Amino acid sequence: MAKNKARVGRATDQTTEETMLWNDQQRELWTENK
Repeated sequence: MAKNKARVGRATDQTTEETMLWNDQQRELWTENK
């Protein structure tokens, strides 16, 4: 159970990082288009 929890936590962290990167890219594009 603890093993699965750790795996889920790692996946969540990765998704958060990808979302933050995506948000940064969108912000840059939006600033360029403004």
